[in-house]
Amino acid sequence: MKFDRLLTRINGIVQWYIKTKPDETQVTNLIDKMDELTGLLWLFADFTADAKVEYNSKYFTRKVEVAKEKMNLIKSGMAVGKADTESLLAKETEYMLEQEAEAVCYKADLLMRQGNRIVDAMRTRVSYFKTERNQQTG
Repeated sequence: MKFDRLLTRINGIVQWYIKTKPDETQVTNLIDKMDELTGLLWLFADFTADAKVEYNSKYFTRKVEVAKEKMNLIKSGMAVGKADTESLLAKETEYMLEQEAEAVCYKADLLMRQGNRIVDAMRTRVSYFKTERNQQTG
């Protein structure tokens, strides 16, 4: 499933939950939505893991490129301190790519945690309705 479509489906369930505020007459629907959200979050976790691999790759690439640039500058006769600063500045693109990948990871982590909190809230609501039903019947 494509990432945008996955986020759209997750967002649809979350918006339904926020707007509907399901009551005891909607327990079956609530359970269905909770199950669907749980499955979608598993797929989202897979995306999150891939994003972290991508971030680690960008981080490593940036470190290697900066080190290579620094060595080239030192070999060309530049002082070590200046070569250190210049190599960092010369590899701005690698830094930007790393920062973008890191931002995707942070966003994915936050969305994953919040999604799990919504599932927990749904589970708590189902449990509450079950307790209420048992008290009324019993």
